[in-house]
Amino acid sequence: MSKWVYLLLLASCSLFAGAQETAVITDWIAMGSGCRGRASDLGDLRMNVQQDSKNPLRWEVNFNMGSYSLSGDKPIRSTNQSFARECSLRFAVKPPPLTRIKSVEAKTSLKVSKDKNVKAQIHSRLFSVQGSLVDWERVFDADTTVKDETIDMHLLPNAVGKKILSESICGAPKILGADFSFENHRTSFKDKVQIKHGASYGLNFIVYLENCKAADLKGK
Repeated sequence: MSKWVYLLLLASCSLFAGAQETAVITDWIAMGSGCRGRASDLGDLRMNVQQDSKNPLRWEVNFNMGSYSLSGDKPIRSTNQSFARECSLRFAVKPPPLTRIKSVEAKTSLKVSKDKNVKAQIHSRLFSVQGSLVDWERVFDADTTVKDETIDMHLLPNAVGKKILSESICGAPKILGADFSFENHRTSFKDKVQIKHGASYGLNFIVYLENCKAADLKGK
């Protein structure tokens, strides 16, 4: 994701917050070889935001990922023996006054099928503009056949990610998101592989806010 996109999203946070202090999600963007879209120009992805009715500090940011998949039985050109799809999602969060970002996680399921002689890889990371919160990878070796295997993915911040989030400033906007890549390596284009999101085609982010403590408000 280029630096200008981050600056654009941060600017959107600041401008929108000035007009409507109750806003939480102010902008989003999806970019990559397998996805495209943004809040003002919907592409092949959709986003929906829901506040937890029982916990106003818990928000769900849901992306419909139905169009994002890898089908590896159709070559781009005869000399290309590997094939990949990638997608980067970013959304800007402006916490309400006197709150800040406490944590974020992401959940989805993937459906994988592949022939023998195909090595397939799935890699993802949970992301804040301040750095990677956690990395996740799953590798399917070439000596096995996989038929409609469901892979549950639950991205939670690791120790480094928790430290990054613990430094969130009260009331400050933050950009969160995830990166996904599907890749296969084959010796023949006759070998098939397919990786796609599961039956619900959903990717769900859960954003947790917290009330600022007195120490966080010093100097404001």
